[in-house]
Amino acid sequence: MKTNNSIYQVYRNLHNKKLSIRNKRTKRVAGWCSYVLLSDVTFNVSETGRQKVLKDKQKNVHATIDGKVCDVVDFGYKNETLYSCLDYEDQKGFIEEVGQQFTYDPYKYSSFVRESDERFIKLNWDWCAIYADGTILVLDD
Repeated sequence: MKTNNSIYQVYRNLHNKKLSIRNKRTKRVAGWCSYVLLSDVTFNVSETGRQKVLKDKQKNVHATIDGKVCDVVDFGYKNETLYSCLDYEDQKGFIEEVGQQFTYDPYKYSSFVRESDERFIKLNWDWCAIYADGTILVLDD
């Protein structure tokens, strides 16, 4: 499979109950899926966007998980083709077995937190599996 070094932003789409995958450089939505595996991951929360959520009591896209797409399930194509990164197959099952689970709720936290103890997390990780139901699992090599 070809390697695409593009960085994508992933966020939960509240309208279609899937994950949206947006090209970070072009800001164009590439498509939607029910699961995505990312490598070279960064967690981002816009504090300005979060404050707007708190003020208006209406969710908006202000938190993303950015990285290179390694795998997707139920991908609905829109604007571009996604290529898989290399050497992820061993990580996929391992993340689901031993990965740490994270969560984000703009009404409770200012950033992503570890679900088990609600502690703030570092921003950069090697691998992240994201599910449309909101489950976020991460792992460092």
